[in-house]
This record gives sequence, C-alpha cells and structure tokens, in this order.
Amino acid sequence: MPLTPLGRGEYRETLTRLAVMLEILVDAEQAKLIAETETAVPVLDPNGKLIGHVVRVPKDKESPPPLTKEQIAEAEKRLGSEGPWYTTEQVMNHLHSLEL
Repeated sequence: MPLTPLGRGEYRETLTRLAVMLEILVDAEQAKLIAETETAVPVLDPNGKLIGHVVRVPKDKESPPPLTKEQIAEAEKRLGSEGPWYTTEQVMNHLHSLEL
C-alpha cells in the first residue's frame, strides 16, 4: 500500500498540536503511587474512559533534558521543508503491508 503524503498545512497543524507541552500536576499521594509502580498507570477521564497512561521515569534514569535553542531552531527549519510528510499511522500501515 503506497503512502499518501499529507498536505503541508495539514502536517503543520498536526505538529503544532503535538508540540504543545502539557504537564499534569499530581498530589503527593498520587506521585508516590506512580513512583512505586513497575507498570503504566491508566489515566481516566471523569467518566472512567481511558485517555492515556503515565509511566514513571526508571529509577536509574534521569528525565531527558529540555530541547536546546539549537535543536528547536533545527526542528523549525525542518518544518519549513516541502516534505513529503506522513502520519505515524500511515508509516505503520505501510510497514505492516510489507510484512510477509
């Protein structure tokens, strides 16, 4: 199955939505529970619907450092290129179509 590139504006809109940094503040008890678990913790909306997972940083690892100004500049430069651009879903579907 061939990949169909996204339109440049469509990719830019998707990247903009993904680039928004989101933080969720948990209370001390929740933080303790997350820190002590060995598995992903489900995150539920007020109706009990699964909306994601929280995975603790391994105890032997540190959080990755924030992006440098140079890395941000490089990402913005690449964003300005003509593409082609593909969604993760398109790439994964293409890769699965290549399996024997």
